[in-house]
Amino acid sequence: VKNIPEVKVGSMFEQDGNIYERTPDSMGDRQAVAVELPSQKAIERVKGLIGLRTLLSDVRQMQLSSNTDETVLEQLRAELNKTYDQFVKEHGHINSDANKRLFKEDPSWSQLSALEDNYDKGVSAAVSKNTGEPVKKPSAKKAAILERRTQYPFAEVTQVSSAKDGMIETLNSVGRLDLARISQLYGKDEQAVIKELGDLIYQDPVQGWVTADNYLSGNVKAKLAQAKEAMAQYGSEYERNVKALEQVQPQDIEAVDIEVRPGAHWIPANHITDFLKDVLGATGL
Repeated sequence: VKNIPEVKVGSMFEQDGNIYERTPDSMGDRQAVAVELPSQKAIERVKGLIGLRTLLSDVRQMQLSSNTDETVLEQLRAELNKTYDQFVKEHGHINSDANKRLFKEDPSWSQLSALEDNYDKGVSAAVSKNTGEPVKKPSAKKAAILERRTQYPFAEVTQVSSAKDGMIETLNSVGRLDLARISQLYGKDEQAVIKELGDLIYQDPVQGWVTADNYLSGNVKAKLAQAKEAMAQYGSEYERNVKALEQVQPQDIEAVDIEVRPGAHWIPANHITDFLKDVLGATGL
């Protein structure tokens, strides 16, 4: 096959009226094999799905481009809608069993099937006759991307209007609380930021300033011990830590409620030995 398009390995594509599937490259060259389909109707279904895949990819790329002309994007979305409507008219909904059987192994299937929300295969006349259910046509709601823009190009945040917005931005961009970054975005010093955030953040004696969600979860017993030690050493600035952590302490489990299975991988071997000696009176272990 010549001039194999730039599609993912495993994707089907059309060339000269025939359907091919791209296979792994060999010696740096793209490879493909012919796909045998059971009927001409199946071939037309696959061609239609390939066309939808191409248009959907073009719409998504335009949505993520910083140079997109909104008018051109709207025109392309209209073309995707028109093509989708025509496909449904000729071949049924994308998620119908007949289409799914043919295209479910294609890497783009999940994206194509997501063009339809709440797909209902309905009740055919044959099924209705056997079950007594009323006949119902297949139905589906068009996904949002067929109606409006759903993606936007990345735009770096350069300013925020509150300390909380700054906190959310740093969590999204760097995955942690970054007071210096919040201060830069908000235009206020770190102490002002800390004061405004209030109980949304805590000063962990070990990690420094962290979010309340982070601080008041996990091993809160160890954190409480650390907070009490810090309060004894540094004074009342850690008092609110202690009070907050005391409110989230889990109830202790009595020893009688703890079930330990012999041979559990987390039990040190010497404890197993001591247990056998004590219970069975075993020696020489």
